Amino acid sequence: RKSSTAPRRPGLRAPMTRKSGAVAGCSPCFPCMRGTGRITILTKGVKILRLCARKLPGFIEGCLQEAGIRREEIRLVIPHQASKALGTIMPRLGFQEGTYVHRVPQYGNLVSASVPYALCEAIREGSVGRGDLILLMGTAAGLTVNFMLFRY
Repeated sequence: RKSSTAPRRPGLRAPMTRKSGAVAGCSPCFPCMRGTGRITILTKGVKILRLCARKLPGFIEGCLQEAGIRREEIRLVIPHQASKALGTIMPRLGFQEGTYVHRVPQYGNLVSASVPYALCEAIREGSVGRGDLILLMGTAAGLTVNFMLFRY
């Protein structure tokens, strides 16, 4: 692979969004009446996890290629802190333990606050410094995935 030609100044490099779940026919949850008169939301977690394992590697490669960045140049990956599956999914995406933030064991699912909270913690703890490349990964129902690669 070629060396990165991206400028070394702080700022946004490659914001990307894809929605794969609807295309793959996999709604992450559905309402269900269970004879109680109340609606219960049932999730399809295993199906969504399999969808992530299939779709995310190519999405990551596209993001890095568009940005002109090699995976090794990224100092830290901060994925959405949704489940214990991070330890399974992240290596499949080419990020080994220690290269990404995993706070689910400490805090559980912090929902939409998980990425900014983990970023603030990484900065406070000194895990990232000025000039470092950071990859933020957000996910939402459907499976909607958002990446933002930026230099801090």
